[in-house]
Amino acid sequence: MALTVTQCADWIKLTLGNNPGAPLSTLEIVNQAGRHLVTMRAWKWLEGRTATLDTVAAQDYADLPADFGEPIALEVADRSYSVTWVTRQRLDCLRAAGNESGSIFSVFVSTRAADEETPPTPVLELSPPAPTTTVGYFNLSYRATWADLTSDQDYVPISPICDTLYKRLLQVFARGYTREEQGSLDQRLVEIATGPVFRNAIRDDRRKQTDYGRIRGAISEYSTEPFRLPTTITGP
Repeated sequence: MALTVTQCADWIKLTLGNNPGAPLSTLEIVNQAGRHLVTMRAWKWLEGRTATLDTVAAQDYADLPADFGEPIALEVADRSYSVTWVTRQRLDCLRAAGNESGSIFSVFVSTRAADEETPPTPVLELSPPAPTTTVGYFNLSYRATWADLTSDQDYVPISPICDTLYKRLLQVFARGYTREEQGSLDQRLVEIATGPVFRNAIRDDRRKQTDYGRIRGAISEYSTEPFRLPTTITGP
């Protein structure tokens, strides 16, 4: 069953014997443990997320999902357009040259903030700008990362195979900040990274396999009859 932030708070309280003291909140521990978890390895369960991206006419970017990590595939719903990935420098050159039309979108992932008090969020930079205001203009497949939770009722977005590992990380981050005299946070994280809980999670994650469909040229496409070389030699 998926963990909620409230359940994580109970787990942290059980670990410490009380609630974490100010200024460290339960949400901070939950999010820091989550950020660390998703960077421990290239988890298969973070792959294959999908989303549709909306556009605003004449706007040169589209907002990406809050848990966006890195792109896997991007398509334009309007088949008259295609997409090519470019560097930041190339994108700036295209914009400076007035690349305002055409059937190919040059794209690049960056972050933008609405103002100085707002944390930056991931966006898909576009050149040329979007021609229309459209819901679901782009279809995106991506690898997810951690998106900070903000409410006690939020669910922790992890695979069940990492439940035990995540609970251990909650313990480590809670103790690391409040009981440093018993061992540093770094020491505890090294113990987890070399321990059996992490190895078991890796083993279970490796068993996950995306269905790639029928492989062209696979043995199943051919006859199951015994293979015989052609010959002109006849028997006695």
